[in-house]
Amino acid sequence: MSIPEATLSAEREGLCPDCDGYGNIIENGVARPCHCRIERELTERLTVARIPERYRHCSLDNFSTDSHERERDLKAMRWALKEMLGKPGRGIYIHGEHGVGKTHLAVAILRELVKQGKSGVYYNVVDLLDQMRDSMRAESGPGAQQLLGFHMDWEVLLLDDLGVQRASPWVVERLHAIVNARYESNRVLIITSNKTLEAATANLNRAITSRLREMCIVYAMQAQEDYRNRLAEKSAVPEKPRRGRRRNSEDE
Repeated sequence: MSIPEATLSAEREGLCPDCDGYGNIIENGVARPCHCRIERELTERLTVARIPERYRHCSLDNFSTDSHERERDLKAMRWALKEMLGKPGRGIYIHGEHGVGKTHLAVAILRELVKQGKSGVYYNVVDLLDQMRDSMRAESGPGAQQLLGFHMDWEVLLLDDLGVQRASPWVVERLHAIVNARYESNRVLIITSNKTLEAATANLNRAITSRLREMCIVYAMQAQEDYRNRLAEKSAVPEKPRRGRRRNSEDE
């Protein structure tokens, strides 16, 4: 069977051969999105999600399970993802030691939710607060309230490293505003921290703790070993054994 000329022309021009670059496929008089359009829109949503370069590859499938603890962490995250997909507004609070894979898993869940058609964005807590603080000081540009509204527009918000910021009255006010806005709009909040929920919010206020406990699955990472240290040990160049100095007649 010969290949249609339209398909050959589309391939030559770098267009999708299935839809000739239109983005839709007509079947029985009904239009449905072509796979190329779905993939393109997913790529665009992931691009605007602000996921740092180091974590853009992160998925549940490539999370290392080289210990029983990490296997349990992955299994728990797969269960949590199903819960979040089945319950609108359900989020997750992941806490554990440094280097155990919290951010990897949080980004992996964010990516999976984006694949389901949701809009999502990543922010390190300190960077987000700095951005809001700078916007207040600037003579032009969006104010902190406008910036807060911008962040609330996302269906999924990932806040990385909660609890490392200094709990000044302004910080408490901003974090309360963020959490409360997500709470009232029933929107997903994903949080990572190296502290338990109570410890991370001890210097904030009870309202934040209470809302997060209601909004989020609270999960303590089972893995304790810093995975970065293990990778560093594997990549380290072994030291050459020192040779003893040869004795000669002058040494005797």
